[in-house]
Amino acid sequence: MSTPRTLALVLLGLIFTTLFYGILSHIEQRKPSPSSIRWIAQTGPIREGLKTDYLAELLHLSIDHPTSLDPEEAEKILIQSPLIKEVAVTLLAPETLLIDYTLRRPSFFLSDFSNVAIDERGKIFPIAPFSTPKRLPELFLGLKKIPDWSDPIPEQKLRLAFHLTEQFRGSIRIASIDLSQSDRETLGRREIVLILDNENGNEHYLRLTPKSYVEELSHYFAIREQLLTKSLVIDLRVPALAFLNQFEKTE
Repeated sequence: MSTPRTLALVLLGLIFTTLFYGILSHIEQRKPSPSSIRWIAQTGPIREGLKTDYLAELLHLSIDHPTSLDPEEAEKILIQSPLIKEVAVTLLAPETLLIDYTLRRPSFFLSDFSNVAIDERGKIFPIAPFSTPKRLPELFLGLKKIPDWSDPIPEQKLRLAFHLTEQFRGSIRIASIDLSQSDRETLGRREIVLILDNENGNEHYLRLTPKSYVEELSHYFAIREQLLTKSLVIDLRVPALAFLNQFEKTE
C-alpha cells in the first residue's frame, strides 16, 4: 500500500519541479538583454565637463563596434575614474546611455608632484588635459610617492590645510602651504610655512607652529599693514615676538 503512495508523491514532486524550472526559464528568457550601445549623452553641473570620447574610452564603447553594456555596470566603471565624484547612468534609448555625473573640484594643487590636484574630501586627481582651474594654493605634504588615485591624503593634514585657508579673507592670497614638517617627531622642528602673495606684488613667508598658528596669525594681522612694502620671512613661532628677514623677490 505504501509503495504506490510513495511513487505517487515522487511523481508529483517531479511534475512540480519541472513546472517550476519551466516557468523560471520562461521568465529569464523574457528579461531584456543589455542593449548594444552606440551613443552616449551626458549631463551634469558642468556642461560637457569631460569629452564624450573620454567617457566612451572608459566604457570601451565604439560607434563602429557597439557593445552590450548594462547601466549599473557602466556606473561601476565610471566611478573608478579619479575625476568623477558621483555618477548615475540610465538607458535613454535602446542604443544610448545617459551619463549624469559630477566632477571633483580642486581645492589645492599637490605640489609634491606635478599635475595633481586635491578636492575637499582629500581625493587626488589629474588636472591636465581635463581642466584649467583658477589660481589655487599649492599644498606641500612631504609625500615620498604619489598615492593611488583611490586613496585620500592624510585627513589630519587636510583639515589643517583647510583651517589655515579659513583664517584669510579679502585680498590676501595664499600661494603655498607647506605642511611637510608639521608632524615631525621632534617638537622644536615642527612648523608650518605659508607663502602669501600680497596685492602690491610682495611676498610674506610666515613660519608658524602647528599648535598655536591661530594666535600667531592674529599677531601677524595686527602688524601686517606696516610690513606690506617689503618681501619678508616672518617667524612667529616665539610667543609675542616676530622675527623679520627681508629678501628680494625673484620672478
